Amino acid sequence: ARVAPVEKAIIRSAIYEIFLAEEGAVPAPVVIDEAIEIAKKFCGADGWRFVNGVLDALRKHADARAHPDAPAEAVE
Repeated sequence: ARVAPVEKAIIRSAIYEIFLAEEGAVPAPVVIDEAIEIAKKFCGADGWRFVNGVLDALRKHADARAHPDAPAEAVE
């Protein structure tokens, strides 16, 4: 409830592109970079930092689940 609607929309859109869109359509780092650029333009002063933090944490979590035996450094 405390997340701004624009930030929430950007995060939802990026999550769809990363996890639900056609596999391999757009690499996750590219999606995250684009989401950050949109947040810089349309969100508050530090909104882009929040968007980056959420999306990067989700990407790392998904990578760790996809490769459970890989060391943490290799997943990033």
